[in-house]
Amino acid sequence: MLPKYDFSQAVKHRHATANPHEYTTTIYRTDDGITIQHFAIEENSVWLAPDVRQYFPTGKAVNRTLRELIAIATRPIVKA
Repeated sequence: MLPKYDFSQAVKHRHATANPHEYTTTIYRTDDGITIQHFAIEENSVWLAPDVRQYFPTGKAVNRTLRELIAIATRPIVKA
């Protein structure tokens, strides 16, 4: 992070309840400037809980595991 950025006045999750599909970040710089950034969350985004996230560090890992689970769940049942 560049030294010109000052996060000492930042408020965590300030806009979280306003709209769950977008959020805004305000950065107060040490040169008295302000940077406002708007972010939109993609339509099919999924938030993983921290305990789950440790096992799935990337979207690729999540998709691979879900595909394996779907393959297992959709196999025909073989009666012995």
